[in-house]
Order: sequence, then C-alpha cells, then structure tokens
Amino acid sequence: MRRIVYIDIDGVLAEGNLPKLFAMCNQLFHLEIPEEQLALVRTEEEFHLLSQAQAYQTHVGEERYHVQIKRMFFHPHYVDEMLVVEHAQQGVARLAHRMDELAYCTARMINFNEQWNEHLARVTRLWLKRHDFLWGDRHVYFCDGIRAKFERIADRIRQEHCQIWLIDDSLQKLLVAFETLATEDQALLRDACTLVAFGHEHSDETYPLPVIPFPDWREINNLFVEKEFYDGNRRSTL
Repeated sequence: MRRIVYIDIDGVLAEGNLPKLFAMCNQLFHLEIPEEQLALVRTEEEFHLLSQAQAYQTHVGEERYHVQIKRMFFHPHYVDEMLVVEHAQQGVARLAHRMDELAYCTARMINFNEQWNEHLARVTRLWLKRHDFLWGDRHVYFCDGIRAKFERIADRIRQEHCQIWLIDDSLQKLLVAFETLATEDQALLRDACTLVAFGHEHSDETYPLPVIPFPDWREINNLFVEKEFYDGNRRSTL
C-alpha cells in the first residue's frame, strides 16, 4: 500500500515575519508610523496599541480593522518573505526518502478574489522552491479551509486505497473539523489517515483517529519509531 505524507505550510514549514507584516500594514493602511518607532515594535499586541494603529481602527471600525489585519497574513508579498521553521528542510528531505509520495497541503485560500488566490499559489510554490523544499513547485494542494484538507485526503484514500499522514500544527481545529465530516469520510480517515501533530510533545487524550505528537523537526527520526495514541485497533507508524 502506498504511503503518502501531506505537510502543512504555515506553522510547520513557514513562520511569521513580523517586521515585514508591520511594514506592510504601515504602508497599505497609510498609518505614517516613523521607521524608527516601528523598529521598536516586537509583537502584534504592541503594534495594535500604537496610537496610529488605534486611530486607524477607530476610523474603519474594529471589525473591519481585524479583518484587514487577518488578510495581511495571506497577502502574497508577506507570504513571499515568511521565514523558514528551523530544521524543516532537512526533515522534509528525510521524509521524502522514506515515503512513496510527499506533497504540501495548505489552507492558503481566500473566498473573495480568485486572482489573489492565483498569485498566492504562485508565490507559495516559488517560496517552497527557493527554500529547497522538495517538489514544492509541483506537489502543492490548496484547500478552502481545514475541513477541506480532510475531504481531499478522504477522496484520495477512497480512490487509491493508500495510507496518508498529515503533518499539521492545528490539531484542535482539525479534531473539530473531523466531527463535521460525513460518516463515510470519518471511517476512511480512521482506517487510513494519521495526524502528525506538529508542536505537540505528548498527549494523554483519546482521539477519534490516530494522532502522533511531533514537537519539532529535530524529532524527525522519532517518527519512524512505532507509537500509538489512538483508542482503536490500528497502529500508526512511518
């Protein structure tokens, strides 16, 4: 049976570049924050508390302000300058030699501008290729939300009778999404899908499908050691 690994991008391979985010907000929202003042900002909370950001929020309204900030994380110019998670390239290369197929699976998609999505997809592939992630210019799946990741995986299992591992840092959101799936898809995922919970060191919980904690990419070799974190009959190993 073919063994396939899907890897999330944000939080697993790519991490935030806050100076770039702040600079883009300053420019696109016309906040006119002096560069020397902006250089002192270290967190999103500090940025939102700046008098210029507060004045802009009052002008456009709190809801619109936060929507605009959230969209900035999907802006192609920001995505293009995200940083690489430590040891990610080496970990992906190790997986590529171990698995029959490796691909990237991301929820980098917005539902109001198709041209934006096309640009975002192009920049994502270029970023993966520029940072030496294997097959990043070809094997990338863009999903409309976390639930859509599961639906894509279930369809693949249904068609090919393969085993799929999903490395993702959004464990709790994935578990919530799992409960909303069709019963048939849930059954397929229980039998042939394993969540590899990036950023999680351990867990004593009982999950509705197999889950393997994966603290960071330095632990890549431990993924090849048999572990079981599932209240069921199937063991999940890489």
